[in-house]
Amino acid sequence: MSRFYFYDEIAHFARTPLEDIQWLAGQIAHLPPFVEGSAVLCGSVSWDKHSWRSDLDVAHFSTIEHSHIDKLLEDVIHQYSVRTNHKFITPRFDVITIGAESMSLVSTGKSVSASTVSGMLKKKDRVSDVFMETAVLFTDHIGAIAKLKGDPWRAFLDRYLSPVDKSQFNQREALKTYVGRMTAEWTQQPLHQLNMDPNGGITPEQLDLLSKSENYPINLMRRILGDLDRYPSPDRASDVRAAFSMLEEPWAKNLLVQFEPFFAIESKYEDLVATYQGLENPPIHTTYHEQLKSLFIGLPFVEIQNIIWDYVGS
Repeated sequence: MSRFYFYDEIAHFARTPLEDIQWLAGQIAHLPPFVEGSAVLCGSVSWDKHSWRSDLDVAHFSTIEHSHIDKLLEDVIHQYSVRTNHKFITPRFDVITIGAESMSLVSTGKSVSASTVSGMLKKKDRVSDVFMETAVLFTDHIGAIAKLKGDPWRAFLDRYLSPVDKSQFNQREALKTYVGRMTAEWTQQPLHQLNMDPNGGITPEQLDLLSKSENYPINLMRRILGDLDRYPSPDRASDVRAAFSMLEEPWAKNLLVQFEPFFAIESKYEDLVATYQGLENPPIHTTYHEQLKSLFIGLPFVEIQNIIWDYVGS
C-alpha cells in the first residue's frame, strides 16, 4: 500500500531511496519466518515496482513457532533508521495474517486466516468469513507471483493456500460488502475539520484511510478480475489496469471513468511533497494538511458503489 505522511515526516526527513527499500526487503527475507516458509514478501516490492511511499507488505501464516512477526520487522526497520542516522522517512510494513495453526493464534482485531486454510478452525467460528475472504484474495495475489517467480511464493502457496476452494466463497457478496464499507466511511465525512486532532493536524487513522482510498480502485479491480477468472500475472498495478481495460461491459467502462480522480492523486501528492522538502522554513503544518485533504474532495465513492450494485446483480 502507498502511504501518506505527517507534516513532520515530509518537512524534516528525506524520501527513502528505492534501493534502500529493496535492501530492507532482502533483510526481511532472511528472518526466520521467511526462511522457514511461514511468511513471504508480497505487494509492489515483490515485483520490484515499489516507490518511496510503498509499504513492505507481508503475507503471514501464524504458526506456533512464529505466531507474531511484527516485532521482528520493527527491529529491522529500527536498525535501518539508526544506520542511516534517521535521515529518511521511516519505511512501514503491513502484515496480513492469512492463516493460523490453532484458534489460540487468531487475533480477531486483524485480518487473519481462512478456516479452510488452517484446517483447524471450524466454519461456524465467527471469524471464518474474514478468514475465507483474506485467503481467496491472497491466493490470487500469491499465485500470480509464484507463477512467474517460483519459490518461496510457490512453496507458501502450495503449503497454506492450495486448500482454498473459491467456489465455497461468495466473491460478489464480499465485493458488495467491501465497497459498502468504503462508501460508508466517506459518507461520514472523515476529513471534516471537527475530526482533526486538537492541534488542527491530521490523525493516524485519517492517514490510513487516505492510503486505503488511493489504493481502492486497484484493489477493487483485483477483486472483480478474480471473480471473473481474469486475474493477471504479474499483478502489478499497471497490469491490473491493463487487464481491466480489456473488459467490454458498460459497467466496467463506467468504473474506469470513475477511477480517474483516484489515479490522479499520486502525481498531485508528489507535487505537494516537493513544495515542502528541502526548504529551510517549510510552510506550516496546517497548510500541508489542508492541501493533503483537498486531494480527496469529491471522490465518487457513491457512484462506484452504484455501479458495483449493478455488477453484482448481473
